[in-house]
Amino acid sequence: MSFNERRPRAARPWAANAARTFFLLSGVFALTGTLGAAGAVHAAEVSGLADFLIRNASEVDRTNINFRPTSNLDTYRVRVFVDGNVAENTDFFTQLSLSQYADAFIFAAYLRAQEIGGTSLNLNIGVIPNTIGTFTSRTYSDRNPLVGVPLVVNHHTVLSARTVQATVADLQTQRMERSQGGLPVLYDNCWNAGAELYGEAGSFDWSVAVLAGSASHPTRAQPDKLPQGSARIGWYRSAAFQLGASGWVGPYMFEGNPNLALAPAGKNQNDYLNGGFGYDLFAGFRYLEIHSEVYRTFWQHPALPTLNATSGYAEAKYKFAKRWYFAGRFGFLEPDKVPTAGGGETAWDYPVHRTEYGFGFRASRRVLTKLIAQHNRFDGNAGLATNHVMAQLSAAF
Repeated sequence: MSFNERRPRAARPWAANAARTFFLLSGVFALTGTLGAAGAVHAAEVSGLADFLIRNASEVDRTNINFRPTSNLDTYRVRVFVDGNVAENTDFFTQLSLSQYADAFIFAAYLRAQEIGGTSLNLNIGVIPNTIGTFTSRTYSDRNPLVGVPLVVNHHTVLSARTVQATVADLQTQRMERSQGGLPVLYDNCWNAGAELYGEAGSFDWSVAVLAGSASHPTRAQPDKLPQGSARIGWYRSAAFQLGASGWVGPYMFEGNPNLALAPAGKNQNDYLNGGFGYDLFAGFRYLEIHSEVYRTFWQHPALPTLNATSGYAEAKYKFAKRWYFAGRFGFLEPDKVPTAGGGETAWDYPVHRTEYGFGFRASRRVLTKLIAQHNRFDGNAGLATNHVMAQLSAAF
């Protein structure tokens, strides 16, 4: 098995979908003509994925909302994938997304060069897939056995990039509001502009990346800050057991973050770091698949103590009949305690726990239906609890 076949987050997540071949528009022809060498194939494969969902809409969605704000619980979402060959061993990938609450936008656009110079080195450059962990390969509805994504790659903490937070008391007040501007531990619904170099050595694969934004606040622009770096090493024991470790560190605040006004003289966004480390695990036993990821992270802040948290999930999927499966996922976010003005300690955000489970039925190779329940609990504020019941249809085209 080749490296790119066993490395799921580098592979095209939509490759299993039926694709139709079209010729690119003249502008794309010009781009591929510039980047490609002799023998380049100026054609693209176009495919798509449409999600349709119904749920108990009277229940407020507090934990699935993204920055945009879209959600995996939206009534509909359509993704269009365009990928093609630029030159020998070089391909491009583009993803367009639109949903109930967001106009069409480019979700991803990057080049992938494989086996550079006849070596095992590979390169992704552009708006690239997430470089930490492995959930990115399962984020799409035809790969995700449930509807939501793990809390660790989506849930907004109270730490904000948009609101001034000068004291721990500010955090305690604002954590009741659950703003969509809060920073998650990792963020799956938007990819970073950056470059990732990756390869293999025997049973191990590795990657190092430079990201324009950060793991918790991606950007497609070139912000006025130093980039964040990430690295991952994975052990491929077999198709049934894989283990990886990831780490990341670098500035996370962008110019214009109101909290930078709280910084001492001479300090700027490059003096406040975000970082973390953790593991990802996959194990398969006949009809059972198990995934798990757990990460320890920190954010430095101009006015607050360093904010630490641990977050992760464990997920299982069991295929009990030819087209049927049952899946469940437990996820958590556990913020550390910080000192308060009164001399005590308190968690800087509410601990959150999510349980999601349900059945899936693959009606055909391109159509997957699901009946899913999701329960979210905030320790210390029972009023924020939510319970969602959902039916989803995922159709590839």
